Amino acid sequence: MPSDNGAIFLGVDLDGVCANFYARMREIAAEWFEVDIVTLTESPSYGLEEWGIQTRAQYEQLHRFAVTQRALFATAPPIPGARSTLRRLSDEGYQVRIITHRLFIHFFHQARGQPNDRVARRSRDSVGKGPSRGGHLCG
Repeated sequence: MPSDNGAIFLGVDLDGVCANFYARMREIAAEWFEVDIVTLTESPSYGLEEWGIQTRAQYEQLHRFAVTQRALFATAPPIPGARSTLRRLSDEGYQVRIITHRLFIHFFHQARGQPNDRVARRSRDSVGKGPSRGGHLCG
């Protein structure tokens, strides 16, 4: 349904739609566990049990390391075709907004200068809605 001014807003998830969260997390997990990356499946389930994560606390430790020490969201590779598709949708008049759940680590966005907002801001700017207009959509 269009907004009052006729705009159609399209919310697009960052993880798995724009950025390949699991590909980057796999690299980081191999480092964390000190194992060869080929020993970690390319398509794990949520919680990463296939990679040896047994508890939520273990997942949180790995996730915190990935985000705070290895810039997980800033370095995740883009999903092929995401940029061009989102640019096309923007050119067709859709108001594209990148959405994601970024508060897995409580208050991290405040303590570290909002590093995850940088990706969303670049994405928003690249579809012509912010000051940059020349950024890279989805990465």
